[in-house]
Amino acid sequence: MNAIDTRVLPTKRKQVALFSSDPNFKRDVTTRLDALAIYDVRISDAAEFLKGPPADSRPGIIILDLGNGELLGQPGV
Repeated sequence: MNAIDTRVLPTKRKQVALFSSDPNFKRDVTTRLDALAIYDVRISDAAEFLKGPPADSRPGIIILDLGNGELLGQPGV
């Protein structure tokens, strides 16, 4: 007879990079994704987006909040 395995195997958390200058938006998104327990959220300012991701981590999901659009006027875009 097959018994049910009651052990819970941990899953690898998906990397999320959140780029925003709005503290309320950062808090809301981080709170909701942390509640799901499958995402690891890294927060940076929107201007950091132009520098690219750190060499040691490549996020699978990127959230970019443009806010009022000042980032769009920069030459790096």
